[in-house]
Amino acid sequence: MEKDEANKLLMKLSDTTKTFIGSRTLLESNLFPVRAYMAVGLYNLFENEYDLLRKVIRKKDPENLGKDCKDINSEINQKTQFSTIVGYLVGREQVIQDGNIDDYGDREHDAEKILFLLDYWRRFSNNYRNDGNMLVDDSGGVISILNNKEVNWFNEDLLEVDAYDIENLLRFAATIQSYLYLLNYESRGGVFNHGPYEVDDELLVFREFIHLNKNTYKTEVKNNINYNNILITLRLRDVKINLNEVGTLFVDPVDYTDKITGFNIYSNDGVLKQISVDEVNQISNQLRSRILDLYRNINRWDRRDKIIAGALQYSDLTCYANSVQIRYNHGLSERVESEYLPKMMNKVTHKVMNRFKEKGELFTLIE
Repeated sequence: MEKDEANKLLMKLSDTTKTFIGSRTLLESNLFPVRAYMAVGLYNLFENEYDLLRKVIRKKDPENLGKDCKDINSEINQKTQFSTIVGYLVGREQVIQDGNIDDYGDREHDAEKILFLLDYWRRFSNNYRNDGNMLVDDSGGVISILNNKEVNWFNEDLLEVDAYDIENLLRFAATIQSYLYLLNYESRGGVFNHGPYEVDDELLVFREFIHLNKNTYKTEVKNNINYNNILITLRLRDVKINLNEVGTLFVDPVDYTDKITGFNIYSNDGVLKQISVDEVNQISNQLRSRILDLYRNINRWDRRDKIIAGALQYSDLTCYANSVQIRYNHGLSERVESEYLPKMMNKVTHKVMNRFKEKGELFTLIE
C-alpha cells in the first residue's frame, strides 16, 4: 500500500469512525469509568498491536487468516478487525496529542506501522468478506461471510415458530447479551452479528455469542455455563436490517417478534450442536446467577482495578495469537502501567475524544 492510498483510507476512516461513535450513546456508567479505561486500553493497543500482528503474519498471511475466519463463532471477525485497527489509530492520536509520538520512532517508522496495519486489514477483508470490503458502510449495512451452501443448510435447519418459543428465545438472547456485556466490563466483547443473507423473500441473521466461560481480570468462573459459545439463527420477513461496523444488529421495526418465521439455537464448542428449547431456561438461570456474582465481585473493586480490567478487555489481542498458536501474555505494557494508567486515574476521558465532535480529520495523515 502506498502512502497516498493509505492517507485516503485514513480520511475515510475518520469519517466512518466519527459517524460510528456519534451513533452511540457513550454514557459513564455507575459501575465502570468507561471513558477512562478506554483511553488506557487504546494506549495499550498502540503499544502492542503492531508487534503482535507482525508475529502473526509470519505464521499465516492475511489472506489465509481471512479465509480461516469465515466460520461460525470465529474469535476474529468484522468487529475485531474494526475495533483493533481503529483502536490503534485513536491510541496513536492520544500519543500525538500528549506530545510523545517521537518516543516511538521517527515519522518513517510511524508511517511504516500505519501502512502495514491498513494493508493487513485490506488483505484480510478481501478474503474474509464475500464482498471484499473493509467497511460495513461500503456494503450498505451488510456483513456477508458465509457461502450459499452454508446459508442454505442453516435455513433448512430452522425450527418452526410459535409465540412462546419466540418470546422465550428473545429473552434468552437478551440475557446472554447482558451477561457478556458485564463479563466484558461494559464493552461489546463476545457478541457479534452477521448477515442479512437473502433466502427467497426473507432475511437470515446470525447472532453469535462467544467465551461465556472465560476468566477475566480478578473474575474467575466458578460455575460454568453449559456452553462456552452459542449461535442463534433468525429468519425474518417484512423487515429492514442493518449492521454497523462492529456487527450491532438494527431491525426496523424495533419489535420484530411477529416477523420471525424460523429460528434455531446451537452450541459451538468444537462441534455444532442444537440446544433444545427446554434447555434454554436452564442456561438462562445460570446466566442470571452469574450476573449477580459478577456484580457483587466488581462492586468491591476500587477505581484502579476497574480501569485496569476495562483497559485489558479493550486491548485484548489474544485472539490473534490463538489464530496461529503463538504465546502471548496479555497485560498492560510497562509504559502504560507506569505513565498512562496513573495519568487517567483522576480524569474522566482523554482530550482526543473532543475530536469526534470537531470538523476536520480525526486521524493524523502519514508523511
